[in-house]
Amino acid sequence: MIIIGSAPIWATVMIMLKLDSKGPLFYLQERVGMDGRPFGMYKFRSMYINQDVSKHREIMAAAIKNASAANQGDDDRPVFGKVKDDPRITRVGRFIRKYSIDELPQLINVVRGK
Repeated sequence: MIIIGSAPIWATVMIMLKLDSKGPLFYLQERVGMDGRPFGMYKFRSMYINQDVSKHREIMAAAIKNASAANQGDDDRPVFGKVKDDPRITRVGRFIRKYSIDELPQLINVVRGK
């Protein structure tokens, strides 16, 4: 029912993604779920395809190196933040991430019981 109710949002996002950049509509990443079972996590694609990840790795390496002992990843101060002004993110991707719309496809796993 939730997927049907959110269908207009899905359709709008899919059209916007196709108009904004080339590539697939969905991003699939393998994650580990309950009892250590792997599952495919779906999201709307928010980045350009075939991007150089070296900038992201450099920023994350610096964040790891500079993480203080006091910052152990509590709710107020997570250990890792998002890369500010990441050039790999599309215009539509920035919007759908801001409002967590990129997470909608995870409803597929909810319906499937994963």
